Amino acid sequence: MDVLPSQGVEVNKRELAVCLGVSLPTVSAWIDRYPDFPIVERGTNGREWRFDVEAVRGFMRRREEEEERAETARAEQIRQVSLPTTDPGDIAGNDVLTLDQIRAIRATDELRRSRGFLVSVPELRQAMTAAIARWSAAELSVLQQAGRDLALPEPVVRALQDRFADARRQFVRSLAEATEPRPHERLIA
Repeated sequence: MDVLPSQGVEVNKRELAVCLGVSLPTVSAWIDRYPDFPIVERGTNGREWRFDVEAVRGFMRRREEEEERAETARAEQIRQVSLPTTDPGDIAGNDVLTLDQIRAIRATDELRRSRGFLVSVPELRQAMTAAIARWSAAELSVLQQAGRDLALPEPVVRALQDRFADARRQFVRSLAEATEPRPHERLIA
């Protein structure tokens, strides 16, 4: 709420803070943050800052409108790129689905698959298996080369290979568990 009149009135920094109902540090922060903040006269030693209250109010209104538009644009961008975080088959935490719900889920999945948003579990397993095989071959080669370059004894190189192989087996086991088919939901007509 305004405390001082503002029509064509020039005020110092403290008076501006009072007119706008903000703190003096807030006014200073605005001046620092916005290079185009409307200043009639910059303060120096012995000389106070001068501001036109109406110019500052107009500037702050425009900034708020710009920030609202930017926030709306950011929210729209996030909405456009966000993916659902829940399984569309999990309707209200229910494991009992109607035939119409199942058809809707299948149609949605087919659309997502056709647009490249979904891959089948067998396709994923095949791609991951091929990637792990390539990684394993590269890993073995790197370990052997490191053993030669560093003149490591053969038992040390084999121990490293065994550790990497154990880590790979654990990864493959975790991957297999993650891609296990879930129990089918009960169907009702």
